[in-house]
Amino acid sequence: RGSECRERIVRFDLASNVYERFFLEGDRLIGAVLINGIQDKSAVTALIQDQRPMAGVWGRLADMSFDIATLTR
Repeated sequence: RGSECRERIVRFDLASNVYERFFLEGDRLIGAVLINGIQDKSAVTALIQDQRPMAGVWGRLADMSFDIATLTR
């Protein structure tokens, strides 16, 4: 893409050693880094590929207890 990432959201859990960073542009998820968070991989991949508008849910992404897979249903 020729555009730049506009925002980043990070969430991590020290107890389980999971780190996730999401790259956002407008109301879309355009990329992610998942370290030891492979349980979210398929949901994150689907959200990036579908280019689904996600305005209003960005705040929940920072919460490790939020199940990202619910956004793909």
